[in-house]
Amino acid sequence: MLPAALAIFLIAAVVQAVSGFGFALVATPLLAMATGPQHAVIASSLVSLAMNLGMTWAERDHVQWRVSGRLLGWACLGMPAGLVAFRLLSPAILEMVIAFVVLGCTLLVWRGWRISAAGWSARAVGVLAGVLTTSTGTNGPPLVAAVQGMGVAPPIFRATMAALLAGTGLVGVASLAVSGAVGSLDVSLAAAGLPVALLGGWAGRRIVASVNPLRFRQIVLSALVASSAVALVHAAF
Repeated sequence: MLPAALAIFLIAAVVQAVSGFGFALVATPLLAMATGPQHAVIASSLVSLAMNLGMTWAERDHVQWRVSGRLLGWACLGMPAGLVAFRLLSPAILEMVIAFVVLGCTLLVWRGWRISAAGWSARAVGVLAGVLTTSTGTNGPPLVAAVQGMGVAPPIFRATMAALLAGTGLVGVASLAVSGAVGSLDVSLAAAGLPVALLGGWAGRRIVASVNPLRFRQIVLSALVASSAVALVHAAF
């Protein structure tokens, strides 16, 4: 189980470093097959939180703090509902939910779905991201759509996404810990996976400098669709 988990964390970190999002989208459905969905959500959330905190600090000058704070506030409203779903759904159903959510959100990002960064649409996206944070750990795509709607430059997009994912991840992990959902296995998986994820992040940043970003984005999104489809088949059978 551990070698598979480490390989998954490595690949997910490369995706995150290149695209600015996608760690949970890659890690959660694949890790669910190796460890079970509850452990997958918590372990991937812990590693993702550490990575995004580091990236937020490194790129803090590019973060749109007002936008991040506004979306984070709305996300906090949705987290209790996601926590209830996480605790009540059976492992099989939760794994299927993760697969469907990842597949649907990935297709939305692939299609270039955009919303306004202000107004009720952004509030709804924030609440949805909060629900996904504590239920499946896959809150990236709706936040991507919101930040993309601002039409910002890539460095601002990547930095603002890191801040959003760090903020939602911090509140989400704290909520899971307070509810008693975080166990020793989750912490052990995250502790073992973090160094590997940091290595993947370093490799991803090197890839950014040498590969056509548009082409790599197409490859990444194809991989996300494939991983969610595999998870869905695993959950069904």
